[in-house]
Amino acid sequence: MSRGPGSFQKDILDRIQRNRGVIAWDELKESFPLRIQNRSLHRAVRSLKRMGYLREVKASGRRWFARCSPRGMRKADREWLESCNEAAWLLRMAAKARGVDVPSQAAELDALVDAYQRQFS
Repeated sequence: MSRGPGSFQKDILDRIQRNRGVIAWDELKESFPLRIQNRSLHRAVRSLKRMGYLREVKASGRRWFARCSPRGMRKADREWLESCNEAAWLLRMAAKARGVDVPSQAAELDALVDAYQRQFS
C-alpha cells in the first residue's frame, strides 16, 4: 500500500498548484500529452482523488480538478491527542507518587486514543 503520491502524481499536483490550485481536465491533458496515450494520467488522477489530494467538479460542461489537503490529522486533532497522552502520563505519575495502582480508566483512555489515532494513519 502506498504512503503518498508517487513522482508522476506529484508532477500533477505541482501543475495544478501552479494554476492556483484548480485546473480543467483539458488543460491537464495538454500538460501531459504522452501520459494520455498510455492512460497513466487517468490512473494517476483517479488515485489522487481516492487519496483525497484532488476533488473533481463538473461546471459549465467541463471537468475541473481542485487540489485539496489530503485526509489526515488536523492541528486540533493533534493537540487533542497530545493532551490525552499528557493526561494519561500525569495519571500514571500521580499513582506512582502515591504508591497506588494505576486506575483501569488509564488503559481505557489509551485504547480510545489509539483507536482515534488509527483513523488517520
